[in-house]
Amino acid sequence: MAFRATGYEAEQAAHIGIPIALTICVTGIKYLKEVEESVRNLMKGFVIAAQVLAILALAAPANVADTAKGTCTAQVGSNTVTYDCNYVANAYEMGSPLTLHLEYACSVRCGGVLAFGLSGPGYTPKGDVSGHIMSVDRSAGALDFTMMFDKLHESSSGQGNCNGTAFMSIMLNVDDGSGRFRPTSLPFRVHVNSNGGSAGSQ
Repeated sequence: MAFRATGYEAEQAAHIGIPIALTICVTGIKYLKEVEESVRNLMKGFVIAAQVLAILALAAPANVADTAKGTCTAQVGSNTVTYDCNYVANAYEMGSPLTLHLEYACSVRCGGVLAFGLSGPGYTPKGDVSGHIMSVDRSAGALDFTMMFDKLHESSSGQGNCNGTAFMSIMLNVDDGSGRFRPTSLPFRVHVNSNGGSAGSQ
């Protein structure tokens, strides 16, 4: 007849369970610490990346020209047309796109834009300045166009200052006040100043 100490077996199992539970607990704590450390390192990476981007943004040169414009008017019968004109872009970088916004309004009624482009002498000084229109987007009462000066006139100062002017025009259908529309040319200029060095290829 075999003698079995049931109390001893129960006590032995309980003793075995304690180190197992402690091992699981320690492993769980270690895992949580590893997760916290990974999250902490990830957040540090985000902060460093944000700082680098901010530094790059401050260090990057601005390619946008400082642009100003005036206001012109044209009288068509009893209708007065008001429109943006005579743009001046300072710190223009030769060979880069220059996007301009032109708005127009009529005291009676404006029709649509019939044509848009260079007018009169075109690019001046003649032979020293050249360029081209890249795109034109029309909307109600406005026109957005992008142009580029490929070559500019170099000033006599010898300090690399360049400039150029484009004579342009927008052909607008305008109500003369009697209900009759008349194609009307609205002239304007785009003048750019650059200190970017070479006046362009000859």
